[in-house]
Amino acid sequence: WIHSHPSVKPCDVSDDPSFVWGYAHVPKPDFKIDLKPAPRFNLTTYFPPDRRVCGKFGLVKEDRLVEYRELYGEEVPDSWWGFDLFNDVDVQALLRVEEKED
Repeated sequence: WIHSHPSVKPCDVSDDPSFVWGYAHVPKPDFKIDLKPAPRFNLTTYFPPDRRVCGKFGLVKEDRLVEYRELYGEEVPDSWWGFDLFNDVDVQALLRVEEKED
């Protein structure tokens, strides 16, 4: 759970969007390291290939904020990485469209 704490500031070392889920596209050991604050890509890049694996867990800002309050009794700081990530796409609308397609 340590990575779920609201004070965590994640980083990313690869600019390859194909390696964001699972181990299918792990970079070669000699890949060019490009250290940047994470998340580097927009939210839809991080959607699991099969949403039945995790459902909407981790995709909705309000769910994350509730998790922080429940687990740690804390609110997120103004510098929280999620403000930019979760504001670039209407996840609830995307999830509703997917439910209709199933």
